[in-house]
Amino acid sequence: MPVYHCLIQQNSLSADQKQQMSREITRIHSEVTGAPAIFVDVIFDEVPRGDWFTGGEPSSRSIIQAAIRAGRSDDKKARLMTEISRSWKQVTGQRQEDLEIAVTDFQARHLMRGGMLLPEDGQEREWLARLQGAAAGD
Repeated sequence: MPVYHCLIQQNSLSADQKQQMSREITRIHSEVTGAPAIFVDVIFDEVPRGDWFTGGEPSSRSIIQAAIRAGRSDDKKARLMTEISRSWKQVTGQRQEDLEIAVTDFQARHLMRGGMLLPEDGQEREWLARLQGAAAGD
C-alpha cells in the first residue's frame, strides 16, 4: 500500500545498503502508522550520472517520494520523514541536506491490491485476512 520510491544516483548505494534501507523504511512506516510490514513497498530507481541536475548543475541528491494512505496526521508524516532521514544518513552516509523526502497521501478507495480496494486506517488486519483467504481460494 504505501510505496516509497527512492531515486538515487547510479551506483551510489550497494545492494546491502538498499536492503538495509528498505528494512528501515518498512520498520519506521509500520511503527509510526501501525500498518503491517507486508503492506510496505520500497523501490530503488537509479538515475545515470549526467541525467540528474539541481539548479542546472550535476546533482548529488537523493529523493524519496512516499505515497501513503490518507488519514495520517501531519505529526505522523513529519515523524516518518524525520526518522527515515536519520536512518538514510546512518545507512548511506549521505548528508541529510542531500536528501529530499516528499509524502503524498491518497484515499484508500483510490487504490486496489489483489483485486480489493485498500482498507481504511485501522482495518488492515481484516483486509489482509480477506486477501489471504481469496488467494487461498476460500
